[in-house]
Amino acid sequence: MWILNAKQTQAADQFTIENEPLSSIDLMERASLAFVNRFVQLFPQQTPVAVFCGPGNNGGDGLAIARLLQGMDYKIEVFIIQATKYSQDFEENKLRLAKTTLNYVKSDLTNFAIDREVVIIDAIFGSGLNKPVTGTYEKVIEGLNSLPNLIVAIDMPSGLHQDKFLAGPKIKANYTITFQFPKLSFLLAENEPYVGKWFIEDIGLDTQFLTEKDIDYQVISQSCLKTLLKQRKRCSHKGTYGHTLVVAGSYGKMGAALLSTKAALKAGCGLVTAHLPKVGLPIMQSSLWEAMVTPDILDKIISETKDTQSYNALAIGPGLGQDAATVQAVEGYLKQNIPTVIDADALNIIAKNPHLKRLLAGKILTPHPKEFERLFGATNNHYECLTLLEKSAKKLDCTIILKDAYTCIASPLHQSLWFNITGNNGMATAGSGDVLTGLLAGLLAQGYDAFEAALLGVYLHGLSGDLYTKNNAPHSLTARDLIHHFGKAFNIVDERNSENL
Repeated sequence: MWILNAKQTQAADQFTIENEPLSSIDLMERASLAFVNRFVQLFPQQTPVAVFCGPGNNGGDGLAIARLLQGMDYKIEVFIIQATKYSQDFEENKLRLAKTTLNYVKSDLTNFAIDREVVIIDAIFGSGLNKPVTGTYEKVIEGLNSLPNLIVAIDMPSGLHQDKFLAGPKIKANYTITFQFPKLSFLLAENEPYVGKWFIEDIGLDTQFLTEKDIDYQVISQSCLKTLLKQRKRCSHKGTYGHTLVVAGSYGKMGAALLSTKAALKAGCGLVTAHLPKVGLPIMQSSLWEAMVTPDILDKIISETKDTQSYNALAIGPGLGQDAATVQAVEGYLKQNIPTVIDADALNIIAKNPHLKRLLAGKILTPHPKEFERLFGATNNHYECLTLLEKSAKKLDCTIILKDAYTCIASPLHQSLWFNITGNNGMATAGSGDVLTGLLAGLLAQGYDAFEAALLGVYLHGLSGDLYTKNNAPHSLTARDLIHHFGKAFNIVDERNSENL
């Protein structure tokens, strides 16, 4: 699924109008009806609704939505922010809105009383804004945010830009109903207080004029993974599906090694060996019978670098610690030519020893935001962070998975940044990242390249979390629960099991 920028969205609107063909007012009606179809699923008839309209086409949407909801027995009140000029489609929809009192807001909301049970629809700016909000609009937005009412934004919360940072106030929506494609801003953690829960409604935009090379951001979809997933051969054996080496754990942190090792096995890898401190040998052998173990010469930390020629993939980092001997071991592993996933303390070791970055070509890095900052530096906002993410992947010739609520993947071989929208807040729990590391390494061992493993791994990881929360509260999710749902997640992605979709 594509994520269009502001210019591309406007171009798609215009292209649809010219080539369907239809008038802009008819496209606005189509969008308004799509919004209403979702709105009625959220709020019952007779709900009192206040629609706040700006002077542009988002305001025109608001007027059309007010008319449609009024015809469905919602109690409608319309507020228009005073302006010197309104768009043509706004004026047309105002004419269509018969028998409705229009309240004009000239400065702020002090002259208007809005009961707390009223649902507010934000139709002030939407995605058309390109500069910070000031003046009356600033006062109105701040006034709406100060109310206890639920707010539903049309297309985008007013004050928020589609694909870049804007200062100034922004509507704090509880729900956002957007059109055709997700907006980049929805996928950045700093905007969660404004976007709320968001929905995408199809309005039939024609994007034939766009090509893959035009798109800077994409969302990983189930449809693209169906063709990516390798089919297992009936006549095969454990050697067919690769051998993963997991280098992980230290005294008191053997759980991380267990989770990564089990995840690699459950990813479909044929064989998994865990290289652990000696103290981890009885823990792993008694807890995970299917795994093999090679103990380090030291009791509590990793100090040795094993020859990886007999393995197909390497996972390194979970629970390692950062002792001097471990730093030397990590450097030794990074020098070896093997598909590798680097996580946790291995990332922190690289951050403290920048000369190691020259050894990252072809590998997968899986930092969370703070680890990313240690590796590549701080940024002022998430938009700048995405730019740095893309530059870093290309400079180091590696695949970087920036873990967040909407995990983002950067590959040196692909122009687009890819976002994952599976997963939920229950996955904000200890060990979740260790599970992803093992899953990715297990996929690499089966012959997926770094980019393929990243796409499939983060999607399956998040989907496993979603499968758990179908029957359980997210509060109770643990990292082991993710592994237990790998099987169902693979089944859903596998096109041969379409009855599970």
